[in-house]
Amino acid sequence: MMIEKNWTPGPWKVFGGPSHPQRHHLAVIDSIPDRDGKVVANCICHVAGTNDDADANARLISKAPELYDVLEELLMHWLTHHHDLREDAPAVVFQARNVLREARSGSNDPTT
Repeated sequence: MMIEKNWTPGPWKVFGGPSHPQRHHLAVIDSIPDRDGKVVANCICHVAGTNDDADANARLISKAPELYDVLEELLMHWLTHHHDLREDAPAVVFQARNVLREARSGSNDPTT
């Protein structure tokens, strides 16, 4: 039951930071080939500053596509072995379903 994702596919990488000449800026990027086959960077997110929080935020954001995929796989595993979302299912199963739904729709409305 994989659902089409409406965001830039991963992998995303962190560019910049303390060990890079652009140390005052961090960017989360993906690398995609253009029409001529040259690899170009697409900025997913710009993180200002290079303190420990900014660095950690950039690393976490860069893992978003993988985190989504892993959470979706875990939920599908649960549904395969338990066949549905019963009321007695652990709360984390419902949280996983809702987080995935919100990521896809941009809404926290459980009916979307």
